[in-house]
Amino acid sequence: MPLYILLGEDGNGHSEIFATFLVANEDKKMIELMIRIFKKVNPNWEKTLNIMSDKDMTERQVLGIEFPQAKLHLCLFHVLRTFRRELTLEKLGITSEERRLCLEILQKMTYAKTEEDYASLYQSLKSTKINSVICYFEDN
Repeated sequence: MPLYILLGEDGNGHSEIFATFLVANEDKKMIELMIRIFKKVNPNWEKTLNIMSDKDMTERQVLGIEFPQAKLHLCLFHVLRTFRRELTLEKLGITSEERRLCLEILQKMTYAKTEEDYASLYQSLKSTKINSVICYFEDN
């Protein structure tokens, strides 16, 4: 059974577990129910400013609706893992050197300190002209 852990960060940067849910499935109705239970017993839920999750689109959709005041972020670990898993020679028809170059640029993009740095790195990715990777990135 899937286990959901709602983990938060306090004002001192320490992690605190706010809730755990053991659910029968991970469909939209179940995630909505889980979040509504959390909100019902946590009257300060409206103070949630940021939410980090993986790329599960159903989960992100529910979180966006249930926490309209919060910004949704993707977990860096999951982003980098997905890039490594999806940017393969077989899936995108690229060489090992093209894969290495694109992964290097994408990793730098994830660590960009400013929007300008990000935009510059994005242009670097586009300048590789490795269209299968560029399309994958833009689609996902």
